[in-house]
Amino acid sequence: MHKTANISACQRSIPDRKYLTSARNTPNNYTNKLSELGSNDSFYEMWKLYNDSAAYFKDEMRLYSQICIGYAFNRPELTIKSIDSLYTYYPSDEYPPNFKYIRAKSLLELGRYNELAAYCKSCEKDSVCKIDPDYAWIEALAYQLAGTPDCTIDFPQGECTIPASRDFPLRITIQLNGMELPNTILDTGAPFTLLSHETAKKYNIRMFKDTVIVGTYCGPIEAVTGIIEELCIGDIVCHHAYVKVASPQVPDYFLENNTLGIQELAKLSSVEIAPGQITFRKNIHKDTLHPNVCFRNGHPYIQSINNNQIEEYILDTGYDTNHLYTNDSIPEDTPVWCDVSGNPVQFFTKKGTNSIAGKCNGTLGLPYIYNFESCLLDFDKMAFTGTGCRKIPFSYSMCINNGDFAHLNANREWYKARTNEMGRWIINSFTGFTKNDMDMCIQYADSLLNKYTNELGFGIISIQNVRAIASAYTGDFPAAILFLKNCIEQNSNLLGSLNKCQAMLPIDRQRISWHTPSVILPASMDDNGLSVTAKINQKELRLYFIPEKTECMISSEEAEKYQMQIIEYEEDSAHKEK
Repeated sequence: MHKTANISACQRSIPDRKYLTSARNTPNNYTNKLSELGSNDSFYEMWKLYNDSAAYFKDEMRLYSQICIGYAFNRPELTIKSIDSLYTYYPSDEYPPNFKYIRAKSLLELGRYNELAAYCKSCEKDSVCKIDPDYAWIEALAYQLAGTPDCTIDFPQGECTIPASRDFPLRITIQLNGMELPNTILDTGAPFTLLSHETAKKYNIRMFKDTVIVGTYCGPIEAVTGIIEELCIGDIVCHHAYVKVASPQVPDYFLENNTLGIQELAKLSSVEIAPGQITFRKNIHKDTLHPNVCFRNGHPYIQSINNNQIEEYILDTGYDTNHLYTNDSIPEDTPVWCDVSGNPVQFFTKKGTNSIAGKCNGTLGLPYIYNFESCLLDFDKMAFTGTGCRKIPFSYSMCINNGDFAHLNANREWYKARTNEMGRWIINSFTGFTKNDMDMCIQYADSLLNKYTNELGFGIISIQNVRAIASAYTGDFPAAILFLKNCIEQNSNLLGSLNKCQAMLPIDRQRISWHTPSVILPASMDDNGLSVTAKINQKELRLYFIPEKTECMISSEEAEKYQMQIIEYEEDSAHKEK
């Protein structure tokens, strides 16, 4: 659940509003409107405005707006070209000083290392680091990168599909310098690839002597820049890709996990995610923009129009829930449904804002992605689309915790396609329980307890409890008692169930004998419902079918009449049950 953001370098957004030049006689004051939108990071509206009104801009203003668009929509080539044209044809000392940093950052994103070093050398007289100390890292890194071959990508087939995990986090297998690196987290919320220090050493990653502060949900950590000679994702080969390597003195999470960030993905044409697989497609050319996605500080944001208001959500496959940020009186972690681009999304509320994403409406995590049969992040058009969206709670555990077994049963195949083996076994166990298939329930509960004891965590109580219920249902009271004793150590409310099972021990295990494959019984209907003639201890009586009841019931008087054995047990401290 970590996010990476280069605090030293990536906190700079597009140029400040005060540096925008005004175009004279522009209808509806388009230039000032563009300035306002740029300042508020409403890139989707800025793009629409640019398309509608570019003919009214002065050439200088058009170049300026192209810098904003290139920076927001993953067009580093456009950004560099627009900055160069602006400085060549309209030289001025009034342009934002961070233009130089934006150009340098774009060169780094493209992997044009030697051109970056030469550019920083040409800027020494007004060094980027003198403009703002936060920019010093890119200049120092540029000199170290001099002589490094530029980054290139080989993608001979133009499309490849690789297997991926079906649960959180979204993991794939990649190769670094010819060696396989399994369980790499694919994280669209991370601006760049972040490797652990141990991984960098093991896979012979070249590391530089710079220091970068990386912002994460676990707090800021230190990292250095590294160069991977060869990074392979399926049959995609990235030569001389630059990454971040976490310091050895970081929290355990960053010592144990490696993250493939958006930087490598954005150089492709598109990424399609479906449960169990990911498909990458080659970037042949940049299509005409039709955006509902933009980049800011390396993070992709989906912009949605809801009730004529622009809402913005960070798209983050490295996050395990959908969060809606609110300052209202709604308690945290309250589930709410909202519309995002015409699709229903279940969020959990959070107070304030996202420390990494800043002021946005919320976070669309992996559950949002897995609400679709498949979804496409198109870097050519800067658009996110999904097919087969379903309005269901995004977690099977939510159905179990809420006792919503009807929903779990109705959507079990959907849930099973989006989780790992442990999740599928949990679903099967509870499905067997709800469908009165106790053999199925016991089979999967035992498999879980044998293989996933540690992974289940506190959830082991639920599995032991359902296993105890299934055993009691089949009349295996010794087994039910064994599992209930384990449960009671964590939940004393189950003491009544234990007492009931202990009281039932003298009773032989329930058995059903079928003399023929099927039985046809004459039934009758009266004011009390549908009934058949039956026998208890050889004495006839009428049995009524009441489907909404989960247990057979009889009065104490009737039980004595039919010579039934009555077992008493203590349900709780307040009263006894029979």
